Amino acid sequence: HGLYGHPGGVDVPCLRRVPWCVTSATDTRSREPGGSDKADETDRSVVADRLEDLGYRT
Repeated sequence: HGLYGHPGGVDVPCLRRVPWCVTSATDTRSREPGGSDKADETDRSVVADRLEDLGYRT
């Protein structure tokens, strides 16, 4: 049909309003992420297999 986006002349607040969230958190840099490389490799392998099954990889 060749249409993209909203039709012109539609000026309603619900299409322009952007939700905004304010938090009170602070970054103390006290956490060191951990994990094993083996788990990362397994996860990458699973993701790669799934992408291939969906036709994104050959």
